[in-house]
Amino acid sequence: MTSRKKTSTGDSPPTKMGGKSKIVQARVTEDEFRSLHKQATDIGLTMTTLIRNKLLGGQKLQVVNSKELLQQLDHIGAEIGRTGNNINQLARHANALIKHQKSPISTLEDFIPLFQNYIQHQNKLEKRLRQLLRMMAK
Repeated sequence: MTSRKKTSTGDSPPTKMGGKSKIVQARVTEDEFRSLHKQATDIGLTMTTLIRNKLLGGQKLQVVNSKELLQQLDHIGAEIGRTGNNINQLARHANALIKHQKSPISTLEDFIPLFQNYIQHQNKLEKRLRQLLRMMAK
């Protein structure tokens, strides 16, 4: 298998048929350069690929900061876990009250809004994940 050498720009060398042979240059400010570099680093692309995709890809390229996304998903998962833990504690408490033939009405009154909140957060999470998967599939 023949290995292809990279050019000094970091892109693959032009291929025989329809390869990249033209250079486009643009001047940007230091802040613009840092912003482009950060975007490229965040999504794991070279700056050349990022710029090419932004210019020629139109709406196809979705810039996703994977590190931030994973942190947010981790935070959401932890919140859902804590809420689930609270629901389990309330259910355990209600069962203990029923076992001792006491009315768990106040416990149920606490349980219902917590469970509704849990369902709302879970639905929002599912909706956002579906949106993210659709964006990634494009």
